[in-house]
Amino acid sequence: MVIEHNRTLYIIEALLLIILGLIAIAVPGIVTLSLELLFGWLLVIGGIFQIFRTWRVRHEKGSGWLMASSLLTLILGVLLLANPIVGILSLTMILMIYFFVIGISQLAWSWQIRGMPNWWLLTLNGILSIAMAGILWASWPESAVWAIGLLFGINLLFTGSALLSLSWQKEPS
Repeated sequence: MVIEHNRTLYIIEALLLIILGLIAIAVPGIVTLSLELLFGWLLVIGGIFQIFRTWRVRHEKGSGWLMASSLLTLILGVLLLANPIVGILSLTMILMIYFFVIGISQLAWSWQIRGMPNWWLLTLNGILSIAMAGILWASWPESAVWAIGLLFGINLLFTGSALLSLSWQKEPS
């Protein structure tokens, strides 16, 4: 199965997720702002690259639409960098959706591997991810400044712990 053939990679990934999760939990406000600024810069850099690429093919069919989406990417990145509080509020909403979808995905995966030892930890992680989406929804927008970093850290910690636990188990034959 997937885990048995990639056990070392799963362990490395799990330990990295646990360490990053603990850091995010310790300084959630800094992680929240850092994630927002990182996302803003990624959009700016991506937008600039897309504009350059689109300019090179400007005479081809559909290049106007490509340029519009490239400019939108750049503008969105600039807006996030120019107004981090609005960006944090927006990203909190996106994080709600992310946790909900990831939780559903983890529940589905745990159902498929339910014969493995400790499969229930992935189920628990899926339930916690969905619960985190609910917490964000219930407290938005007041807690947006610290919630992104804290909940992201908790999610990383639990995902890493679940992967580590699964990595140490022998898969049933």
